[in-house]
Amino acid sequence: MEMDTETRHEKQAAAMRYFVEVADLLEANGVPCPILSAAGTATAFWTGSNPRITELQLGSYAAMDDYHYLMEPSFKKATSAVVTVISKAQGPRRPQPWQEDFGAADVGNIPAYPRIVGYEQLVPYRFDEEHATYDADASCPLKVGDVVGFHLGYTPFAVNYFDAYHVIENDKVVDIWPILPRGPLHGGLLNMLEKDH
Repeated sequence: MEMDTETRHEKQAAAMRYFVEVADLLEANGVPCPILSAAGTATAFWTGSNPRITELQLGSYAAMDDYHYLMEPSFKKATSAVVTVISKAQGPRRPQPWQEDFGAADVGNIPAYPRIVGYEQLVPYRFDEEHATYDADASCPLKVGDVVGFHLGYTPFAVNYFDAYHVIENDKVVDIWPILPRGPLHGGLLNMLEKDH
């Protein structure tokens, strides 16, 4: 995904021109195109303003993370984790690296990475699959055992890891969203796919 807003808008506009031209050509030759589905979280508003587009393919905004938020801050961050500080060390090489029990995926050379709620200014030192390590000086009040919130850097990959999402509001489960076709409510789709392969 293009992080530069102007370049992303130019690419989106070019893609939509081509897409609509193809649809118009198909319809002129007797192939109806009643649904034109396009866009993504980072291009939603531009594409949505095109009167020819009938459906928007927004997915990532439902689990809005730092990666997508940096491109489209109109959507609020929607996903966070609760993590625990598991170590804090002092050494001559780095001021006070401390570690949490949460890993991160590398999303390339972009400024999107997991940020600690209330301590967003802390700079990450290293990310591993299960742990995140940050640099903090002596003024940082966090200590081993502290539980903190975590803004996630990139979340779309996490959706397909679960059978369902439990939606919580005011400490109460208000809904359950099955992840199809992974979860138990896949309606036989997985069985059909297995027969085809």
